[in-house]
Amino acid sequence: MPNQEKRTRQTEKEELNTKDTAEEIETKDSENDAEEKDSGTIVKEGNEEEDTGKDSSDGPDTPSEDAVTSIPEEVELPDSPDVCAKRKKGSRDFTKGTIFGFLAASCIFMAFILFRYGTIGNRNAQGADVLTSQRLENKLRQVRSIIEDTFYYDTDGEELETYLFKGVAAGLEDRYSNYFSVKEAEALNEQNSGQYHGIGITLSREDDSRPAVIKEVTEGGPAQKAGVKAGDILLKINGADVAKSTLNDIADLIRGEEDQVNITISRNGREMEFTIGVEEIETAPVTFRMLDDTVGYILIPEFDTVTVQQFEDALKELEKKGMKKLILDLRDNPGGLLDVVSAMLDKLLPEGKIVTTRTKNGEDKVYYSDEDQMYSGPLAILVNGNSASGAELFAGAVQDYGLGPVIGEQTYGKGVVQTTYSLSDGSAFKLTTEKYFTAGGQDIDGKGITPDIKTASEDALEKAEEVLEKGGNYGTAG
Repeated sequence: MPNQEKRTRQTEKEELNTKDTAEEIETKDSENDAEEKDSGTIVKEGNEEEDTGKDSSDGPDTPSEDAVTSIPEEVELPDSPDVCAKRKKGSRDFTKGTIFGFLAASCIFMAFILFRYGTIGNRNAQGADVLTSQRLENKLRQVRSIIEDTFYYDTDGEELETYLFKGVAAGLEDRYSNYFSVKEAEALNEQNSGQYHGIGITLSREDDSRPAVIKEVTEGGPAQKAGVKAGDILLKINGADVAKSTLNDIADLIRGEEDQVNITISRNGREMEFTIGVEEIETAPVTFRMLDDTVGYILIPEFDTVTVQQFEDALKELEKKGMKKLILDLRDNPGGLLDVVSAMLDKLLPEGKIVTTRTKNGEDKVYYSDEDQMYSGPLAILVNGNSASGAELFAGAVQDYGLGPVIGEQTYGKGVVQTTYSLSDGSAFKLTTEKYFTAGGQDIDGKGITPDIKTASEDALEKAEEVLEKGGNYGTAG
């Protein structure tokens, strides 16, 4: 019997060791599954998680309490080397669990910050936030790799950058917003200033396969004085063929000369050369004349920085010639600078409101005229379907104050203001920032100014002369 009892105790000890060993193996397997699960978690776009490991409910079952309570009382667990090893391992597991818990908490906190400030997981980023999202940056890197690895032709980095930002402007779905490269921004600033370095010609081209054509020649400019005419076909500049050059490249060639430039043109199949001085040219100058002994006429092509002074000079000269009545021609005037329009209206309007602009936040800015007027006699304004923006503001103010009739066609209907922002590299971004309302509160955006007297554009001047001759005032008080 003692031998049998000894064998029984030995058997029970082996069973205990076997259970302890199985429990330890199962614990390690569970830990491995947990590690595999953690390493298999993928953070996807849109704050989605895809778990590639097993769910914790699918892991091996932990040892039941019965496995411990079934151990015979006479077995001394503390003396079991396997149990001691298990306890030491449990202590290590506790330490590892604490560290893992701290790291997990830190990761969750960092993820919250990243999601909160839009750097990851922002597939649904709202509005302009998408432009600085990590997702977009990754997408651009992918496109860059595709281009570098597979695109057959050479690429122009400057062009890619330009059209990337032009795409942003197009994405605003606002036909008045635009991005300007450094060269384009310089040309825009030059245009707004009302002056440029050149010979006084405007070029156009039907398509890239044909040479540029001189569309307009500035009156009194160097090109006109040299004999250049509208309709001439431009072939060469300083002996270099420019038949296939872009209009911007041609302009750069001309403006790059300090003193003079030699151009070759074709007129009625005959080639002609001109040597022309390069000067500071005023763009779209205000022109004026007396139509008869008492009626003065001023053509305002657009509202640039120089237009205010040109307008004042024209008024003074016409008054010297006996002007008693005035016709202002805003037909085909696309608008221009708001400050310029306001300054010119200040010369005509009585003291009061000129225009109100309003931001998207509902903040209003009101422009006022003072009591001083350069001209206060009978007045008529000519407009057509191409009269836009500042031209409409001008006509609307005259109409609202009842200073004289607006004659011609329904105007374009642009009642919004754009602001151009210079960027760090010299390029620029223009976008719509305000809506404006005329002196009398007219909202003309998408509607235009309705003339007091409707007539075809080509008949508007004659109609204005007729109205002023009769002394009629068709303005609407506002």
